[in-house]
Amino acid sequence: MAFNLSNARAISQYSGLSENASLYKLLSDDDHVPNGLSDVSQWFDIANLNNGTNNAKLLPPNSGSNFTSRNVIEITEKGNTGSFGAVWSNLNASNKANQNYIDINKKQTMSMWLLFGGGRSNGNYGDGMAFVLQGQGDDAFNHQLITNTPVGGETMGVWGVPLRTTVAELASSAIQKSWALEFDTKFNGDNSIDSYYDVPLNAFPDPTQINHIAYSYPGDSSSYTFDSQNDYPELIHYDPTFKIDGQRNILTDQQWHHLTITWTPESMTDTGKPMITYKFNDETLDGAPKKPTLKKTSILIYLRCI
Repeated sequence: MAFNLSNARAISQYSGLSENASLYKLLSDDDHVPNGLSDVSQWFDIANLNNGTNNAKLLPPNSGSNFTSRNVIEITEKGNTGSFGAVWSNLNASNKANQNYIDINKKQTMSMWLLFGGGRSNGNYGDGMAFVLQGQGDDAFNHQLITNTPVGGETMGVWGVPLRTTVAELASSAIQKSWALEFDTKFNGDNSIDSYYDVPLNAFPDPTQINHIAYSYPGDSSSYTFDSQNDYPELIHYDPTFKIDGQRNILTDQQWHHLTITWTPESMTDTGKPMITYKFNDETLDGAPKKPTLKKTSILIYLRCI
């Protein structure tokens, strides 16, 4: 998986690209990679995770597996299962003008290119990734309540760590003061406490066969519930999307996808609450704007989360 970022405060997690994924082909020349920021390291930091290994790394032009003139952030490496990574905007630049952050009192726009890999035939694909707005800090990641170790899998390093506990404890183990937009490439609906978060999506047609995009509030207890049969925790998904233009495989198609997110402060909305609009597939690979295949708006109902 790889990021090609423009301006974002984001975190991502992935449990290894499929062996079928053509990441190396996509990074073989400039024709396969969208243009992005130059000198990405100036604007983004590889997060320092407590008691955990951050597998994210910068791929400068013509370095490692990146044979292009573009700057790319690789969240996890192909075939490296059970791994996770995080990258956050850099708030520590000595030049204040170069500090990268979101001012929630002003209208803000962020955009990035996302690559989720592909190859679902052998089931060897990752869990996805999430874009997160948060006020916890540069070391934000979820954590085991006792060991403080980050947890991947169905949580994507963002949501609460699945335990038979209270919703308050689940929320306390997630990224705090946050809103997250997840790009989920694996349906977690197995009869296991570690793979049960997507069970509420069973009300939708064939959820096990498709990717989905949805948002929620990781650090808020109202984002979680428990199954009445086996007491497994479930995640509440807001406004999930499973199909785009009639297609189910909306993420793991070995294609770059452009995402634009706009934050509108409460002072500029009719509801008196902040609003987030996200547009998916709203640019062509050469940067030309096009009609997005997905456009949705989230009115933030939990102001304390940001």
